[in-house]
Amino acid sequence: SLYGGPAGFGLATENDVPMAAKAHILGQAFLGVQMQCAECHDHPFDHWSQPDFWGYAAFFAQLEQRSEGRRQMLQRLVDLDRGEVTLPDSKETIAPKYPGGRRADAAEGGSRRLQLSIWMASRDNPYLPRAAVNRAWAQLFGRGFVEPVDDMSPQNPPSHPQLLDELAAYFARTGFDLKNLYRTLANTKAYQLSSGASSTAGAEYPTDEHAHLFAAMNVKSLRAEQVYDSLERFLAPASPSAPSSPIGLADGRRFQFITQLRMPTRNARDFERGAAQALMLMNGAETNQMTSAAQGRFLTALTAPWFDNRQRVETLFLATLSRFPTEAEYAAANGVLADVATDDIRPVLGDILWALINSAEFTLNH
Repeated sequence: SLYGGPAGFGLATENDVPMAAKAHILGQAFLGVQMQCAECHDHPFDHWSQPDFWGYAAFFAQLEQRSEGRRQMLQRLVDLDRGEVTLPDSKETIAPKYPGGRRADAAEGGSRRLQLSIWMASRDNPYLPRAAVNRAWAQLFGRGFVEPVDDMSPQNPPSHPQLLDELAAYFARTGFDLKNLYRTLANTKAYQLSSGASSTAGAEYPTDEHAHLFAAMNVKSLRAEQVYDSLERFLAPASPSAPSSPIGLADGRRFQFITQLRMPTRNARDFERGAAQALMLMNGAETNQMTSAAQGRFLTALTAPWFDNRQRVETLFLATLSRFPTEAEYAAANGVLADVATDDIRPVLGDILWALINSAEFTLNH
C-alpha cells in the first residue's frame, strides 16, 4: 500500500520504531495486553513468557519499507519471504505464534502479516472482542470497564466483568460490527443518564463512585478531533461557490490543528489544557476565521433582520454549547448588543462567539 490504509502504521514507524515496539504497540491497541515486559524476560506479573513475546513479534520480522517512484518519494511496505527472529542472547529461532494461542502454520498460506490479520478478526482471538468493547465503552462513558484500557491483565480486573463478557460475546456474534456496537451502547439507559448527580455530599457532578459504577454520565473532555470537527461543521466560513474543506487525515489544516491541540492524557475525564492549547483556540487561524465579521457565514446569517437579539444569543449558545443561555448569560450578552445598530452588529456577535469557543464548557461533553 502507498501511504494510507492498513499499512500506514508500518510506513509511519518503520524508520524509528523497532520490530519489538511494533509488536507491543499493536498488542496494546488491538488486544488490550501489555507484553513489553516479556521482551527481555518472563513477565513477572502476567502469564506472558519471553518466547511468547518474540513469537508474536516474529509476525513483523518479514516487513521491509521501500522507496519508489519519482525521486524515491513514494513509500511501500513489502512482505518478504525471509527474516527470522531469534531469542535474545541465544541462537534459538522463534516461529510466529499468536498471543496466548497456537503457532502460525506456514501451510495456511499468505504473508505473516496476512496471517496475523486473519487471526486478529477471528473467533480464535479471545482478546480483540474484550479490548474493542472496553475501548468503545471508555470512549462513550469516559471510563472503561478496565482502566487504563490497554492493560487488561489479570491483575487489573474489570469493574463489571459479567457485562464486559456479555458485550464481548455479542460483538463477536454480530461479526465485529463497530457501528452496531456503538449504536447498541448509545441506546442503553446508562448512556442516556444525565451528568447531574446527587450524593450524600451534595455533589452536582459525578464523584469517583459515580464514575466507577456509571451511576451518572461522566463529564468528558472533547478530543482534539471532536473540537475541530465541531468548529468545521457548524462555524466554518465558506464562499457561496465552494463547499467546506473535506474532513479527513488528508486535510492538512485539520491535521495541524489536532497536532497542536492534542494533550498527552489517557483519561477523557481529565480537563487538561496548557498554554499551547489555549493559544490555539484564542488566536488560531480557525478561530479567527470563524469569528471574523468579514468571513464568518454563521455570523452573516445572524444579522438577518428577522432575528431579534434574544434569538441571536440563543442561536450562538445552541451552536457552541448545545444549550440555551441562562437569564444571566443572556443579560450579559444583550448588554453589549442592545445599543449596536444592525449594520454594525456582526463584529459584536463575533466577540460573543469567540468568548463561547474559548469557554471551558465548549471543550466538555456532558
